[in-house]
Amino acid sequence: MEAKKLGTYIAKLRKESGFKSQRQLAEASGLSNGTIARIENGTQKPSMETLSTLSKHLKVELIDLYTNAGYSLEANDLRVKENTKIYFDDVYGEITEQEREALEKHLDYLRWQAKQDKK
Repeated sequence: MEAKKLGTYIAKLRKESGFKSQRQLAEASGLSNGTIARIENGTQKPSMETLSTLSKHLKVELIDLYTNAGYSLEANDLRVKENTKIYFDDVYGEITEQEREALEKHLDYLRWQAKQDKK
């Protein structure tokens, strides 16, 4: 994981999103100021949940945090994601968009965690 690159990218997004300080982002997101500082400095590896929280407040797709951090998505991951969307559409057609996004983020987390466990 390229923690420095991710930290630099998150700091850039923070400023572009109107958060002048790490403290402002921490207060808005519910994360600690120390957590934001360590992530931006590249000394802390953020959890999937933290990345998800940051993506909401920085108005960026979670996938963008991955790719700009140097993560690569394999073709299989994209197929799984598309198949998951089709499954959600068929089985859970009546859930809200917010509920669908929450389920997709949870599945992203489970896939990410499985990859981490293999390392």
